[in-house]
Amino acid sequence: LWDLYNEPANSGMGAKSLPLMEAAFAWAREAAPAQPLTVGAWADFRSPMQRRMMELSDVVSFHGYDPPQGIRAKLALCKEYGRPVVCTEWLLRQGGNTFEALLPLFRDERVGCYNWGLVAGRTQTYMPWGSKKGAPTPALWQHDIFHTDGQPFQPAEAQFIKATLGKGTPK
Repeated sequence: LWDLYNEPANSGMGAKSLPLMEAAFAWAREAAPAQPLTVGAWADFRSPMQRRMMELSDVVSFHGYDPPQGIRAKLALCKEYGRPVVCTEWLLRQGGNTFEALLPLFRDERVGCYNWGLVAGRTQTYMPWGSKKGAPTPALWQHDIFHTDGQPFQPAEAQFIKATLGKGTPK
């Protein structure tokens, strides 16, 4: 999957991002990739800009930091295009957007998903958005699953992930 452009219209660009996004699709298609192309919807999914992202995408992708009911609503809109769907950004533990709340939903809806962080490291995706340099590590991480030594941030969560994926039994 080629994700061509992260969050067009962000940083106040609005619809001014549309020509560049459309050009990115054209350039990528000229390369005749074997992989499908996408740009993830991330804001108002009914807006012309977000709709255009989904229209141009071979696989409809989206960002979803909502609780389950918000994710369900986004999935309904994404599925209108009759293409595979992948959630390319999610996991906001502080907001109830957790593996336990969403992984079964993604599995049952046959929606692919991945989150930003795997191992707590230099990119500090375990820190909440807007954290200042030098801020203490939060008790509840935003992203990331493992400490740098390979130990799970939350062992029960790691077991849940394994069990949901058919790789173990829940404890």
